[in-house]
Amino acid sequence: MIEDYYKEFEGLACFKYKDKGFIFYKMYNNEVIYIDTIYVRPEFRRANTGTEMANALCAQLFPLFPGLHEIYSKVHKTTKGWQTALKFQLKWGMNPFNYDDTSIQLIKKIDEEFRSQIKKQNKKA
Repeated sequence: MIEDYYKEFEGLACFKYKDKGFIFYKMYNNEVIYIDTIYVRPEFRRANTGTEMANALCAQLFPLFPGLHEIYSKVHKTTKGWQTALKFQLKWGMNPFNYDDTSIQLIKKIDEEFRSQIKKQNKKA
């Protein structure tokens, strides 16, 4: 039911990953992914599950939207665990490009190297 709310009122899609967690995201012009929320169940944290999930989302979307070239995200400093979220996103290759007292905006360029990496990982899975 919460998926329905986010889809109807926020325009967000939900990507569920093997009962380990989910990602709420939004597509813009079939070129940009905005990652709104990444949630990893507590028992799967600290095991690269966030990276697995984000890569699996990309593996699903890349073939459907070949024009994708950027991933955006925002970390809200008022959210519990925001430092962990920021650390994950930096490790995943996101780069801060704008910030203020309450949030940090991040971007990741989708290049051929990243696409190739995702394709290889997807074949192993």
